[in-house]
Formats: sequence, C-alpha cells, structure tokens
Amino acid sequence: MSNKQFKDAITYSQPLMKEITDKDTIKLFKDKNLSSVIEFLRTHKGPMTVTELEAAFKDIGKKKSDKTIYRYLKDLEEEDLVIQAGKRVYTTDKKKLKTQTLYMRTAKIFFPIVSFEEKLSEEEQQQEEKMIEAIGISIGKYMNVKLKSTDCLKEFLKKFSCEGASLPRIILQNAQDEITDLLTGLDWKFIESTVKTINLLTILTDKTGWQKELVNCFHE
Repeated sequence: MSNKQFKDAITYSQPLMKEITDKDTIKLFKDKNLSSVIEFLRTHKGPMTVTELEAAFKDIGKKKSDKTIYRYLKDLEEEDLVIQAGKRVYTTDKKKLKTQTLYMRTAKIFFPIVSFEEKLSEEEQQQEEKMIEAIGISIGKYMNVKLKSTDCLKEFLKKFSCEGASLPRIILQNAQDEITDLLTGLDWKFIESTVKTINLLTILTDKTGWQKELVNCFHE
C-alpha cells in the first residue's frame, strides 16, 4: 500500500501483559505458523492487515494465502491471543475509500501460568511423592536440616504454584514503566524464563512470607 494514502483507526488499547493459564492455548505457541503470526505482530511497529501478514510470511520464505492467514487469525482470536484492533482506511487509485481490518496481539507480553492441578494416576502419585522427598532431602542437606514430612512440602509447593503465580504479574506491573521495552523485545520463551525466575526469587525476600513457610517444613 505504499502507493496509497491510508489512515489507521485503532479502537483497542493493548495492555502490557496477559497471563495464559490454559494448556491448549500454550500449545499454540509451538505451532510454527501460529507463532510466526504472533511474532510478526510483536515485531511490527503497529497493528497489521492480512496483506501485511502475507508479505511477512513471504519475507521468511513461506508463501501463505489470505484464506490461510485468516484461518490462523481465527485460531488465535478464539484463544484470545489476537484481536481485531481497528480499521485501515485508504484511498484507491480511483479515489474510492476502502477498509482493511487491523490485527493486534491482545497484550504486548504473553506468559504462561498453568495453575490448575492435573489428576495423577496411582503410579504418578507415587513418583510425585518420591520427587518431593528428593527435593526435601536436597534442600535439607543444603540448609543442614531435615524434612519434617513430604506432606508439608507438598502443600507448600501446591500453594506456591497457585498463589505465587500472581506475584510476577504484580511485580511486573509495578515496574512496567522501566521494563516494558526490555521485555517486549524478547522471545516468549525468555519471557517465560523471566517470570519463573521472578517467581522463584520471591521466596528469598522477607516481604512475601514464602521463605518462612518453606522453613517450617524442616526441623533442626
């Protein structure tokens, strides 16, 4: 559209971040075509039309039809990862007005937080018990203490995985003015790593109370 005059009318205000708690949604990031659309919408300077997405695929050596791209967008819209953000209004060579839909990510930053519990088989439960005991022994050796019970540590890990999942969001929101540009320039895997690291490091602070709860699962 370089030879046409156009104006974008954006109706969607994109937030900094979006938590992804559904496994099926997280799986979409592993689809190369869908993840490419998400990536194009991240790295582009603004919302994109289907025509621009076609060109973006062509630039990476993948020719996609508009019908195929519409299908990708529909899949992403259904999982609330992409939204129709507005319209591009432009003038054709015959001085007529035309419009194209503009698409945008529903947030600048996506990160997965799977906070629901899976039902484990009896064999998996036994393996989980061994895993938690191994974690308890390892931490106990490091702190020179002994694990009181695997039940205590299991409840701590369960509580931390659920309640602690919201901490990165709160922390990132408080610091968003300073870190928005840094994080929006990262691949989603690095975003996930950032969130997990923040989550773990909160245990080391006195503000959260997580450290005290963890220590209560051990004795001298």
